[in-house]
Order: sequence, then C-alpha cells, then structure tokens
Amino acid sequence: MENVPQAGADSLALAYLADVTSVDPSLAFTSLQIAAFDGDPALWETYRTRFETAANPGERRNFLAAMGSFRSPPLRQNSLDYALAGPLRPQEVLALPFAVGGSSEEGQEAQFQWAMKHYDAIMKRVPPMFAVFMPFVGSGCSGDRLAATQSFFADPAHAPPGTEKELAKVTEAVEDCMKLRAREGPRVREFLQRGAVAN
Repeated sequence: MENVPQAGADSLALAYLADVTSVDPSLAFTSLQIAAFDGDPALWETYRTRFETAANPGERRNFLAAMGSFRSPPLRQNSLDYALAGPLRPQEVLALPFAVGGSSEEGQEAQFQWAMKHYDAIMKRVPPMFAVFMPFVGSGCSGDRLAATQSFFADPAHAPPGTEKELAKVTEAVEDCMKLRAREGPRVREFLQRGAVAN
C-alpha cells in the first residue's frame, strides 16, 4: 500500500466510483482501502450502497473489505455492526471484521471486543466450518488479548473440533510478534526519533 500515496489513492477511488472499468483491477481495492483510512460518513455510506448494488462479485468484495478500513472509531463500529445487521451472505460475515482488524492495532482490539460480545450471534450467521477460525480474532501483538483469547476458546462451548489447532497457530504468531517487538522496538523508536530530529 505504501506505493499508492494518499492523494493518488483518493483520486483512483473517485475514478473507480465513477467508472469501475477506469481503474486497473490490481489497484482498485488498495485505492478504495487507503481512501477509507481517513474517510468520512458520506464515503462510508457510498461504499455501503455500492456494496449492496455491486454488479459482480469482484466489486462486491472490494467494497465490503474497504468498508472495514475506516479508522474513525464510529465508522469502524458501523462496519462491525453491519457485519451482522447488513445483507451479507454467510461466507461474507467475517470478511468485514477481519478487515477492521487488519486496518490498525485499534482495529484489532475493536474486532476482538466485537467478536467476544457477539460470538453466539456470529455463529448463527456463518457457515459451521468457519467456527474453528474464530481464534484469529485474537491475532496481533497483545499479550493481554492473547490470554483472553486462550481463555475464551478453552471453553468447550466455544471450541468445535479443530479450534485447538487454530488457537495454537494464533498463539505462536502473537508470541513471535511480541518477541520481535521487544527485541527490535527500541531500535526502531531510536531510528524514527533520529529521523524526526533531522527533519
């Protein structure tokens, strides 16, 4: 995404909204996503409308995932609420919260809290085979969130067959992230501080 500056992404997103054939498909989603980062309620509503009226599966996927990229807390919550309240197909329900979780550390935490609060409702909406992947809502780099994830999915009511294996993957990934952050974090902060002083 770093290869598409904000101004360029905004321009491409507007072009895509005007004519989906005017933007290279390889740039369409990235442009919509970056434009959403600092997007306003009007843009969120535009994405929602375009998702619901999409002419083909590619457009539908682009707008759904881009709705999860808004970083404003109220719009992020709108997207999470829409995952259960909107006209999503069963296989689309988790796409939106996982997009929210991929947008920032704050998004990861919002996704996790939403999933814990609405677990039963989510399970009623998604295909049964998706249940084993729910531990991935605890992904990221937070020890506290990992502990809460392990506790939640240790409950047999939240652990259909296969959950233990997926939880182990999440645990390994989060622990690796925390180790890397502890080892390299001070150097990165020092480098960024030197750059800020130089500028």
